[in-house]
Amino acid sequence: MEWLLRVFFAATIGFQVPVELFNDTYVIGMGFLLYACVAVKFPLGFYVPRFEDSPKDDSIYDPYKRDVLVTGLS
Repeated sequence: MEWLLRVFFAATIGFQVPVELFNDTYVIGMGFLLYACVAVKFPLGFYVPRFEDSPKDDSIYDPYKRDVLVTGLS
């Protein structure tokens, strides 16, 4: 039932978006502005300090890489 509620909620909200507004220059400009903000934020993840040492074994989990991704994609 949970996935069905998600589908119906997304459909009811998604069908209310007027598609003809996507051709408006204001909407396109705001979309590029949002993209620019995300693109500028992503390199800031490389400034994350290393709080823990890297794992010595060949494990997949690396907390530093996780912190970089979380900060860059937040």
